[in-house]
Amino acid sequence: MIVLYALRAHRTRQRGERLLAGSRWHDDPRGLVFTTTGGTPMDGIAVTRRFEALLVTAGLPRQRFHDLRDACASLLLAQGVSPQVVMETLGHSQISLTLNTYSHVIPALGRAAAEQMDAVLAMAMSVSVLPGRCSSRHCSGRIRGPGHARRRE
Repeated sequence: MIVLYALRAHRTRQRGERLLAGSRWHDDPRGLVFTTTGGTPMDGIAVTRRFEALLVTAGLPRQRFHDLRDACASLLLAQGVSPQVVMETLGHSQISLTLNTYSHVIPALGRAAAEQMDAVLAMAMSVSVLPGRCSSRHCSGRIRGPGHARRRE
């Protein structure tokens, strides 16, 4: 929702810029979301300079604008978003590109998967798969081993 609010606020500002520009406003047929104050496409160098100025103002270390894209992909993967969705968000043509590029995030996902599996197994253990004599009638008191589930009463 935060992105939606930010985009709505941006649209409101942009409408104000359009009114101020009047006939000088350039309506781009591509329907650009981010434009100059005159409605033209933004220049990459100008965007980079503005980004760097914002980093300085915020007291953050210098980084490339492209690093935002990498951070987005890493955060999405770390939050458990499907690699397929991340691939589509980034505009990659193949899932292998996404997985190869962001494989450094995958070990953390493996740990999370292991923790989830541990929770599932712990829940299964509450049903009891512990060794011992089986008290159910169908087993005739045989020794219970791994994989032999006992019902709790």
